[in-house]
Amino acid sequence: MRRWVLTLALVCSLPAFGAAAVELYRYENEQGVPVISYSIPPELVHKGYTVLSEDGRVIRVVERELSPAEQVKRDAEESAKKHDADLQKRYSSPKDVEADLERRLGELDQSIARAKQELEQSQNRLARYQREAAEAERAGGTPTPATLDNIERARKQIETYKTELTQRQQERQKLIEQFKKDAERVRELYNLPADD
Repeated sequence: MRRWVLTLALVCSLPAFGAAAVELYRYENEQGVPVISYSIPPELVHKGYTVLSEDGRVIRVVERELSPAEQVKRDAEESAKKHDADLQKRYSSPKDVEADLERRLGELDQSIARAKQELEQSQNRLARYQREAAEAERAGGTPTPATLDNIERARKQIETYKTELTQRQQERQKLIEQFKKDAERVRELYNLPADD
């Protein structure tokens, strides 16, 4: 009996293991007055709040929601920081940026040259198929279905290569502009003089 009483007293003196710690919420109400409560109205959660323990210690702080304009600004700042970090990882001077640009332009120029060659070949094929069709018509006949298909295919290829060339040339211009900005930013990040 004595052992049972001691066990019961020991159990009663221990904190309840399953009991959750009570949390308090500090927030501002609609009038901007600070409030501490056991709950926070859902419509005020977006304004941010602080979670406190029963003895007043700060457990965590939940920041207010950003407005759409603030989110855009934050995202732009984070993107700029990430870009700066990437530039510093890749380059040690503006000359490194220029060397990288030359390499990229070389690759792009090869792609442009290939597209120009393909465009010229497609234009030559179209001219040849159109001559075949004209010869058939002058002879009093009609062009064969194969010739007409070839003409249509060549026209589509010409449009495809023209589009590709335009895109590559625009890409080339954007690349030059971006690398110019990157070189200037690298100069600023390393605090280098303008002639370096």
